Amino acid sequence: PADLHVKTAAGKRPEARVIVWSGAKHLGHERPTLALYSFLWNPLVLLHHLANGHNDILIGCALALAAYLVVTGRDVWVLPALAAAVMLKYAPVLLAPAALLYVCKRRGWKTAAVGCLLAALVVAAAAAPFLADWRQFRLEDIRDNATLIDNSLHSFLIHTYTNLARLVAPLTQFKEAVNAGIKTVLRVGFVLFLVVIHLRFLRRSSAGRLLELWALVMLVLMCVASSKFNAWYMGMLLPPALFLPERHWLRRLTLLV
Repeated sequence: PADLHVKTAAGKRPEARVIVWSGAKHLGHERPTLALYSFLWNPLVLLHHLANGHNDILIGCALALAAYLVVTGRDVWVLPALAAAVMLKYAPVLLAPAALLYVCKRRGWKTAAVGCLLAALVVAAAAAPFLADWRQFRLEDIRDNATLIDNSLHSFLIHTYTNLARLVAPLTQFKEAVNAGIKTVLRVGFVLFLVVIHLRFLRRSSAGRLLELWALVMLVLMCVASSKFNAWYMGMLLPPALFLPERHWLRRLTLLV
């Protein structure tokens, strides 16, 4: 079964393995095949994305494509690649501001404008088949799903408080306030985090720092700030994280998680 899964990984996602390996090789990584191995043989990929069919790996592949376009200097296509990722799940939209800043500083506003236009075309092409039925969009369900408290740091903290309240009854009356406070701290903290790292990126921007920022934003969003976490979400983080140097702490942390 393991051999079958690995062949499936290579057969069903050739674009992903080529992007990961080529990106690592282009960046001069000491062992580019290690990035390929870490992707194709990763139990997360085999179990959650190939066997269970979660589409988060497609977002990861789109982000890996965006990273590959950055390191190979094809900057005009970076924003369209990010747009493709956003049309699968909306979390990668947080990566667009740094990408736009990078393209502007490296290629000028005209290239950035063309990139934005191409990204808009990607969004339009992806949305067009569904616009006729827009009244059937389950917006409330989408909102409720996005704010669900499950398996996350938020979940751990509020369930810890709930269990403590069972031992100390007066604490029960403050549960909603504590829950709101946790949510506020996590979200405000995340916004401040975004501001700080983007200001640092403005001072020193490079392809390597852009990839590092992307990987860090996604990791903090999924593993710290989000009220909901599922293991297959890491499929969004894994392919782009493999573009970082082999000994980079962020790559190693992503693989560890």
